[in-house]
Amino acid sequence: MAAADNDPNTNTTSAPLSTSFCGHCRQRTSSMQRCGHCRLQLYCGRDCQKKHWRKHKLVC
Repeated sequence: MAAADNDPNTNTTSAPLSTSFCGHCRQRTSSMQRCGHCRLQLYCGRDCQKKHWRKHKLVC
């Protein structure tokens, strides 16, 4: 294992918020929020999260 593999501050499973977009409307904002359950999907707000839930719950 490389030294970087042991670094707890290295997170290779999620993209930086600055390059991510909302799972529903595909907009980019400076204050993206993650799904409260899986913490993987990003949303620009609660309204988009609620509208996208029907599709997202299948993979959440």
